Amino acid sequence: MFVKPISIPNRKTGKRYTYYRLCESYRLGNTVRHRNILNLGKLEELPDRSDHKVLADRIEQIVYKRPSLFVSQIPEKIENLAQHYARIIINKGLLDIPKESLVSTEAADEGSHDYQEVDVNSLEHNDAREVGAEWLCRRALEELGLSRYLGELGWEERWIKMAMIYITARAVFPASEHKTEEWLKENSGLSELYGVEPGRVSRHHLYKVSRKLYQAKEEIDRWMARRTGELFTPQDKIILYDLTNLYFEGEKRDSEKARFGRSKERRNDAKLMALGLVTDTMGFIRYSHIYEGNIRDSKTLKKTIKDMEERYPSEGHCPVIVIDAGIATEENLRMLREQKRDYVCVSLAKMKDSHIAEIEEKGRRLTDRRGNEIFAQWVEVEGYEDRFLYIKSKGKALKEQSMEEELSKRYEEGLESIKRGIERKGGIKRIEKVYERLGRLKERYPR
Repeated sequence: MFVKPISIPNRKTGKRYTYYRLCESYRLGNTVRHRNILNLGKLEELPDRSDHKVLADRIEQIVYKRPSLFVSQIPEKIENLAQHYARIIINKGLLDIPKESLVSTEAADEGSHDYQEVDVNSLEHNDAREVGAEWLCRRALEELGLSRYLGELGWEERWIKMAMIYITARAVFPASEHKTEEWLKENSGLSELYGVEPGRVSRHHLYKVSRKLYQAKEEIDRWMARRTGELFTPQDKIILYDLTNLYFEGEKRDSEKARFGRSKERRNDAKLMALGLVTDTMGFIRYSHIYEGNIRDSKTLKKTIKDMEERYPSEGHCPVIVIDAGIATEENLRMLREQKRDYVCVSLAKMKDSHIAEIEEKGRRLTDRRGNEIFAQWVEVEGYEDRFLYIKSKGKALKEQSMEEELSKRYEEGLESIKRGIERKGGIKRIEKVYERLGRLKERYPR
């Protein structure tokens, strides 16, 4: 809830008067709307507007029976107003929520509270655990209804709880199952939020529930896409597709998909797996697939579009596909055009300097939300059917220049380290070893 000022003019005098309303926000599609709950009048008792937020928060606490540790610190006039307005809201039924969720009018009466003072320096605690981020993730999962869906898939209650613990742990403390087991036992109160004692979740439980989740991946993927669509984006107008890869610390000998390839984290010594994701503009996943670690990004688009069409038939509506330069090969763009799909990508086409100079003379200069200047102009490139948007950003150029300088600096530091090893006593001087160090340095900083 919040207090919203409303300015109303007097038709006779022309003077404007400010009145206040108690409102709450709600989401309708992709927009946020305000709902009026109660007119508060001029609020002459609270001339300082900073008190308005305290008043709104206190009314919400009273109406929804939300306890507060700091009631004694709220000024008496704000507390009295909050109690008064809370009784009006409850008695008139101004909120569309079940009666059992509202505090009774007797409980809202200002004389019904029994406040006691506690010396905080006398408090002691032991076995303290973190629950903040864990509780937030639990609430999000409850809103999604994932545990209910796993029950519909035939999962037992204890494995549903393990799945919720595992998913939340991945979000809050992304680590190995071994480290996660230690974290659950020693630091987090996550398992207790689901009624499981801290020492009762072992890494073997986590291994097993991860396999169960993967076996139901396709069903969960489809359900999650449908559910997040119902809550946030009912129709996708734009989707984004990209790939990333992850590496394994071990040898991963028996894996069907782990391969040596080009690591985006420069771990070319480790086997990789590639993860392809399609997301909407809010970041919710619409499709995911795990590929072999050595697959080229451009070879995955055709399968992704085919799977997406089977999963979510377009029915006359095809969202705009956003892809990066590594996927936007001429073969893939031709396929998209043949399927009459709109797309946005970074172009691999090159323009002559003379053409660029001509474009910059005719283009428009804009500013982004941070006030940075951006140059933009629609252009046509000879030999291409597509429409091109030429963009030039000083901020982007400075960022890329800074990244180049940082890579150059690290490369030079690596060369200096090799040089010191050659010059100092006991350092690496054998030509084969020096070449190995140079090779690793070039591999790490290829530019």
